[in-house]
Amino acid sequence: MKILLATDGSESAQAAVDCLMRFPFPEDREFTLLTVIDKDVFRGEGVKDISDEQQEALQETEKLVQDEAQELLAREAARLRKAWLSETTELRVGHPAEEIVRVAAQLDADCVIVGSHGMSGIKRFLLGSVSDHVLQYAPCSVLIVKNPGLIPDGSGKTTGTTATGETGEALRMLLAYDDSVPAQQAVKFCATLPLG
Repeated sequence: MKILLATDGSESAQAAVDCLMRFPFPEDREFTLLTVIDKDVFRGEGVKDISDEQQEALQETEKLVQDEAQELLAREAARLRKAWLSETTELRVGHPAEEIVRVAAQLDADCVIVGSHGMSGIKRFLLGSVSDHVLQYAPCSVLIVKNPGLIPDGSGKTTGTTATGETGEALRMLLAYDDSVPAQQAVKFCATLPLG
Protein backbone atom coordinates (compact mmCIF):
# COMPACT_ATOMS: atom_id res chain seq x y z
CA MET A 1 0.00 0.00 0.00
CA LYS A 2 1.38 3.41 -1.01
CA ILE A 3 0.55 6.30 1.30
CA LEU A 4 1.26 9.97 0.58
CA LEU A 5 1.39 12.27 3.62
CA ALA A 6 1.34 15.98 2.77
CA THR A 7 2.54 18.31 5.52
CA ASP A 8 3.25 21.97 6.18
CA GLY A 9 4.17 21.65 9.85
CA SER A 10 0.88 23.12 11.10
CA GLU A 11 -0.96 21.58 14.07
CA SER A 12 -3.39 19.81 11.72
CA ALA A 13 -0.50 18.44 9.68
CA GLN A 14 1.21 17.23 12.88
CA ALA A 15 -2.07 15.57 13.86
CA ALA A 16 -2.03 13.84 10.47
CA VAL A 17 1.45 12.45 11.25
CA ASP A 18 0.20 11.33 14.68
CA CYS A 19 -2.76 9.61 13.03
CA LEU A 20 -0.51 7.93 10.48
CA MET A 21 1.70 6.58 13.28
CA ARG A 22 -1.34 5.03 15.00
CA PHE A 23 -3.19 3.90 11.89
CA PRO A 24 -3.22 0.13 11.26
CA PHE A 25 -1.72 0.13 7.78
CA PRO A 26 -0.71 -3.23 6.28
CA GLU A 27 2.90 -4.41 6.59
CA ASP A 28 3.59 -3.80 2.88
CA ARG A 29 3.14 -0.03 3.25
CA GLU A 30 5.29 2.63 1.60
CA PHE A 31 5.15 6.19 2.95
CA THR A 32 6.08 9.33 1.06
CA LEU A 33 6.26 12.62 2.97
CA LEU A 34 5.55 15.66 0.82
CA THR A 35 5.73 19.36 1.43
CA VAL A 36 4.98 22.01 -1.16
CA ILE A 37 6.29 25.56 -1.32
CA ASP A 38 3.55 27.69 -2.83
CA LYS A 39 5.07 29.17 -5.98
CA ASP A 40 2.77 32.21 -5.80
CA VAL A 41 4.57 33.36 -2.67
CA PHE A 42 7.65 34.17 -4.78
CA ARG A 43 6.30 34.33 -8.31
CA GLY A 44 3.14 36.37 -7.82
CA GLU A 45 2.20 39.54 -9.64
CA GLY A 46 4.48 42.49 -9.02
CA VAL A 47 7.60 40.35 -8.57
CA LYS A 48 8.77 41.29 -12.08
CA ASP A 49 8.81 45.00 -11.25
CA ILE A 50 11.28 44.97 -8.37
CA SER A 51 14.77 46.38 -8.04
CA ASP A 52 17.96 44.30 -8.06
CA GLU A 53 18.26 44.77 -4.31
CA GLN A 54 14.69 43.57 -3.79
CA GLN A 55 15.32 40.63 -6.13
CA GLU A 56 18.35 39.61 -4.06
CA ALA A 57 16.32 39.82 -0.83
CA LEU A 58 13.57 37.74 -2.44
CA GLN A 59 16.09 35.07 -3.47
CA GLU A 60 17.48 34.95 0.07
CA THR A 61 13.97 34.57 1.47
CA GLU A 62 13.19 31.84 -1.04
CA LYS A 63 16.33 29.97 0.06
CA LEU A 64 15.26 30.30 3.72
CA VAL A 65 11.81 28.91 2.92
CA GLN A 66 13.37 25.97 1.04
CA ASP A 67 15.70 25.29 3.98
CA GLU A 68 12.72 25.39 6.39
CA ALA A 69 10.81 22.98 4.15
CA GLN A 70 13.75 20.55 4.12
CA GLU A 71 14.02 20.80 7.92
CA LEU A 72 10.29 20.11 8.23
CA LEU A 73 10.60 16.98 6.09
CA ALA A 74 13.62 15.80 8.10
CA ARG A 75 11.81 16.41 11.42
CA GLU A 76 8.64 14.58 10.37
CA ALA A 77 10.65 11.74 8.81
CA ALA A 78 12.48 11.33 12.13
CA ARG A 79 9.13 11.09 13.94
CA LEU A 80 8.02 8.34 11.58
CA ARG A 81 11.30 6.44 11.98
CA LYS A 82 10.82 6.52 15.79
CA ALA A 83 7.55 4.66 15.17
CA TRP A 84 9.43 2.15 12.99
CA LEU A 85 7.92 3.54 9.81
CA SER A 86 10.27 4.06 6.87
CA GLU A 87 9.60 6.79 4.35
CA THR A 88 10.84 8.79 1.40
CA THR A 89 10.57 12.57 1.26
CA GLU A 90 9.66 14.94 -1.52
CA LEU A 91 9.79 18.74 -1.78
CA ARG A 92 7.85 20.43 -4.57
CA VAL A 93 7.27 24.01 -5.64
CA GLY A 94 3.87 24.83 -7.12
CA HIS A 95 0.24 25.16 -6.14
CA PRO A 96 -0.05 22.94 -3.04
CA ALA A 97 -3.34 21.21 -3.89
CA GLU A 98 -2.33 20.57 -7.49
CA GLU A 99 1.07 19.23 -6.46
CA ILE A 100 -0.44 16.87 -3.89
CA VAL A 101 -2.82 15.46 -6.52
CA ARG A 102 0.01 15.26 -9.08
CA VAL A 103 2.35 13.39 -6.72
CA ALA A 104 -0.46 11.02 -5.68
CA ALA A 105 -1.00 10.15 -9.34
CA GLN A 106 2.74 9.79 -10.04
CA LEU A 107 3.17 7.47 -7.06
CA ASP A 108 -0.01 5.56 -7.85
CA ALA A 109 -0.88 6.18 -4.20
CA ASP A 110 -3.59 4.19 -2.44
CA CYS A 111 -4.24 6.92 0.13
CA VAL A 112 -3.40 10.60 0.66
CA ILE A 113 -3.32 11.94 4.22
CA VAL A 114 -3.61 15.68 4.85
CA GLY A 115 -4.42 17.94 7.77
CA SER A 116 -7.70 19.81 7.63
CA HIS A 117 -6.18 23.29 8.03
CA GLY A 118 -2.69 24.66 7.61
CA MET A 119 -0.65 27.68 8.51
CA SER A 120 -1.35 31.18 7.34
CA GLY A 121 0.86 33.75 5.68
CA ILE A 122 4.06 32.66 3.97
CA LYS A 123 3.73 29.13 5.37
CA ARG A 124 0.16 28.71 4.12
CA PHE A 125 -0.28 25.30 2.58
CA LEU A 126 -3.09 23.11 3.84
CA LEU A 127 -6.03 25.46 4.12
CA GLY A 128 -9.46 23.95 3.89
CA SER A 129 -9.59 24.80 0.19
CA VAL A 130 -6.45 22.71 -0.37
CA SER A 131 -7.76 19.65 1.48
CA ASP A 132 -11.11 20.10 -0.32
CA HIS A 133 -9.33 20.20 -3.69
CA VAL A 134 -7.32 17.08 -2.83
CA LEU A 135 -10.49 15.30 -1.73
CA GLN A 136 -12.20 16.17 -5.02
CA TYR A 137 -9.35 15.45 -7.45
CA ALA A 138 -7.01 12.88 -5.91
CA PRO A 139 -6.94 9.60 -7.83
CA CYS A 140 -7.25 7.62 -4.58
CA SER A 141 -8.78 7.69 -1.12
CA VAL A 142 -8.10 10.76 1.03
CA LEU A 143 -7.87 10.87 4.82
CA ILE A 144 -8.35 14.41 6.18
CA VAL A 145 -7.19 14.62 9.79
CA LYS A 146 -8.46 17.22 12.24
CA ASN A 147 -6.35 18.40 15.13
CA PRO A 148 -8.00 16.76 18.17
CA GLY A 149 -7.36 19.91 20.18
CA LEU A 150 -9.63 21.82 17.81
CA ILE A 151 -12.63 19.48 17.77
CA PRO A 152 -15.71 20.90 19.57
CA ASP A 153 -16.96 18.67 22.42
CA GLY A 154 -20.62 19.68 21.98
CA SER A 155 -20.52 22.41 24.63
CA GLY A 156 -18.75 24.90 22.41
CA LYS A 157 -15.41 24.09 24.04
CA THR A 158 -12.63 22.18 22.36
CA THR A 159 -11.26 18.93 23.67
CA GLY A 160 -8.44 16.50 22.96
CA THR A 161 -4.69 16.58 23.12
CA THR A 162 -2.28 18.77 21.26
CA ALA A 163 -1.25 17.60 17.81
CA THR A 164 1.95 16.08 19.14
CA GLY A 165 0.46 14.74 22.38
CA GLU A 166 -0.06 11.07 22.97
CA THR A 167 -3.47 9.93 24.10
CA GLY A 168 -2.67 6.23 24.43
CA GLU A 169 -6.20 5.51 23.26
CA ALA A 170 -7.05 3.01 20.56
CA LEU A 171 -7.83 4.48 17.19
CA ARG A 172 -11.60 4.47 16.64
CA MET A 173 -13.04 4.43 13.15
CA LEU A 174 -16.57 4.81 11.85
CA LEU A 175 -17.37 3.40 8.41
CA ALA A 176 -20.56 4.84 6.94
CA TYR A 177 -22.08 2.57 4.29
CA ASP A 178 -24.85 3.15 1.74
CA ASP A 179 -24.05 0.48 -0.89
CA SER A 180 -22.68 3.09 -3.31
CA VAL A 181 -19.48 2.39 -5.27
CA PRO A 182 -17.38 4.71 -3.03
CA ALA A 183 -18.81 3.02 0.09
CA GLN A 184 -17.94 -0.40 -1.35
CA GLN A 185 -14.40 0.86 -2.03
CA ALA A 186 -14.19 2.08 1.58
CA VAL A 187 -15.10 -1.40 2.79
CA LYS A 188 -12.45 -2.94 0.51
CA PHE A 189 -9.89 -0.45 1.83
CA CYS A 190 -10.73 -1.26 5.45
CA ALA A 191 -10.58 -4.99 4.63
CA THR A 192 -6.89 -4.53 3.69
CA LEU A 193 -6.09 -3.12 7.13
CA PRO A 194 -4.94 -5.31 10.02
CA LEU A 195 -7.90 -4.39 12.23
CA GLY A 196 -8.94 -6.29 15.33
